[in-house]
Amino acid sequence: MSVSYRRTTIENLSNELFYEIFDYLDGCDILNGFSKLNSRFQYLLSNPSVSFKINLITSTNLEHNCRTNILPNSSRIRSLKFADEFLLDSFLSICPLNQTFENLRQLHLNSLPAYKLTVLLIDCLSLTNLVSLTCSLTSCFVDVSYIYRLIFRFRTLKIFQLSLPLIEDLDDFEQALFVVDKHQFSSIEHLKIDHCCTIDDFLSILSCLPNLKSLSCQTLFQANEYVEKHVHFSVPNLTSLIIEKCLLKFDLLEMILNKIARNLKRFRIVIRHDDFTYLDAQRWQTIICQTMPNLKNFRMKYYEYFQDQFKQSSFHKLLDRFFSSFWHDKNWIFNLELTNNDLIYSIDSSASSFDTHYHCSSSHAETFHEYFSTIFALLNITCLSIDCSKVPLLICVKLLRLLPNLHSLKISSLCSTEAKRLSTEKSKILQSIAFNNKIINVHLDELLDFGQIQFLVTLCPSMELFRTSFRNLIDLQLYLQWIFTKQSTNLFPRLDKLILSILHATNQIVDNLVNLIEFQKLLFNYRIQRLGDQISLSWNL
Repeated sequence: MSVSYRRTTIENLSNELFYEIFDYLDGCDILNGFSKLNSRFQYLLSNPSVSFKINLITSTNLEHNCRTNILPNSSRIRSLKFADEFLLDSFLSICPLNQTFENLRQLHLNSLPAYKLTVLLIDCLSLTNLVSLTCSLTSCFVDVSYIYRLIFRFRTLKIFQLSLPLIEDLDDFEQALFVVDKHQFSSIEHLKIDHCCTIDDFLSILSCLPNLKSLSCQTLFQANEYVEKHVHFSVPNLTSLIIEKCLLKFDLLEMILNKIARNLKRFRIVIRHDDFTYLDAQRWQTIICQTMPNLKNFRMKYYEYFQDQFKQSSFHKLLDRFFSSFWHDKNWIFNLELTNNDLIYSIDSSASSFDTHYHCSSSHAETFHEYFSTIFALLNITCLSIDCSKVPLLICVKLLRLLPNLHSLKISSLCSTEAKRLSTEKSKILQSIAFNNKIINVHLDELLDFGQIQFLVTLCPSMELFRTSFRNLIDLQLYLQWIFTKQSTNLFPRLDKLILSILHATNQIVDNLVNLIEFQKLLFNYRIQRLGDQISLSWNL
């Protein structure tokens, strides 16, 4: 049998493939690297349909690139990105942004003072095909109203983002009222307000955006006493709303939603206001049904600052309403998380099953549970996540007694020394809790010691699935041998599935595990498969 080989060189690649490759490269790199390579590339780059993306991140060869590559091809540049003010100034001294950039569609301006941005925006009004504009300013104390009024004069703009540095203390914020031209309507469809925004400015901006489809706001707050204004506007195409930090009372948020949320399909909000009515599940249900009937993707997080004394309100006692048929039918899950400074309540539509999660990573854990344990049973928590680097292991174990409906346990930073000590000194407590819990899924972030898994098996004797990760293949094989040897002694009576993560897992690793299992006759009726860095091993099929 004879075999012939065809030698493939770069010249054999099609023009279409080269154009696709060019789309991933910086325009100046393309022109510098290919334009004088040979006649074929000169022909490819002379095609007027080929456009370029220019990303200026360094001053190296900047003048050469401006004069040799950018100016002669200004009409073929579709994207310009400037890393900072210095690069923009150097560029503009050679290449003014004017109508010669007739096909420019995307413009990114980073780290500019406000006065330079406003001057540049006036010049850029001649860019009649500009679709996307991203701007970031160096100061957080800026009158953004003039900037927005300039932006609304761009007739083709579809995407706009304005970013300002975070304001640490909103008491320092001086509101500059947004003056709206009632006849000024913008073509913008996707807006990211990446800065603090008052209710007045927020609604005034939206009143100019009848075509808006998606909206994101960094911080929404009330600068002074708000008096509802009868501003009549409509955003019928708005389907996505994200508020990254809401500092409003629930009444004011509800007022805003009544104005703009009718057609929302996605709504995400993080609330940092001491208004406990945000924990009223029935009120959320009413708002969603009446104001957002098309909502599919919903995520709400409410932060409650936790001090040494937990103060229980009437709304805490009604948290079980988040488990009514309304939430259950939508498969939107309730989460409770305790950190060092905050108690975080959330509803999330992104989970695959209706489980109630509790995450704990706080030195306040023991104090908190003394106050809150009376309503743990109402919450029907089924998944617990513990960070043992911040929560004593004994507190973690005691938590299981308060959460009788747990079926999943995730533990990170489990210290085997502390686990061994607890097993010795508190063995009766451990056995009592182990006897009563129903945990079948256990997730350990990383398996480093036999003592870790010995403790988890003692604590969770009903374990059916064990998920963990390993640093190397040797550890993986060593622990597998130990697990299957111990299983023959009935240490793992119900365990029948492992999900093992190992960095850069390959099919060869799977083959090595199969050889180990077959050679030592560790399992007989099993299935093993790899998905990315995860290896799934099931038996007793």
